[in-house]
Amino acid sequence: MREDIANSAADATSAPPQNNAGQAGASGKLHVSPEALRALPAEFVQRHRVLPLRVENGAIHVASAEPAHPRVIDDIRLLSGLEVLEQNFPPSEILEKIAEC
Repeated sequence: MREDIANSAADATSAPPQNNAGQAGASGKLHVSPEALRALPAEFVQRHRVLPLRVENGAIHVASAEPAHPRVIDDIRLLSGLEVLEQNFPPSEILEKIAEC
């Protein structure tokens, strides 16, 4: 389950810009780094509909289908030990990528 995304993410471009266009590839799909994927349990990702995108400079970048939930952000911070930066993407893209888990 997780390995499928980690393997497909191995080919993803690294350190994209912080805007949404930099996160989506030519196919419009979200890119997930293996390091970010390992930072959160799969059950948590599915339950809260958050997708860890990458870990960079002591922060985890996440896409959320329902952004700005302080409790979820706090839980991500506790689980990962990293600061959390949310990025907005269409929920359909996030849920599609989570379903691939």
